[in-house]
Amino acid sequence: MTPKVAEDSLTMTLRNEIDLIERHIRILDVVIREAPIGVIRLSKETGLPDHRIRYSLRMLEREGLIKPTQEGAVYTKDAKRIFPQLKVILLDLGDRLSTVAKQIEEERRKVK
Repeated sequence: MTPKVAEDSLTMTLRNEIDLIERHIRILDVVIREAPIGVIRLSKETGLPDHRIRYSLRMLEREGLIKPTQEGAVYTKDAKRIFPQLKVILLDLGDRLSTVAKQIEEERRKVK
């Protein structure tokens, strides 16, 4: 039987951050496709509650990827350029996580 992983203390923060990045990317993608778009329509498009949409919009605006208008959020020229950069960063992080998983496996073998 596999022991229960201490998700709360070891990996929950990482999991939450990944969820947040996924949400920001999803919302940015909808803004790019549907701009200008407001919070209510974004909520309907994504199925996410308004407060999560607003938080993601604030983060995307802070990063210079969207800007608010009276008609709703619109994307900036940097928005479409971020996807290739994000892919490289996320692939690197995935490689790092794979390395950590391998290290854990090696340590586990030593303990046996």
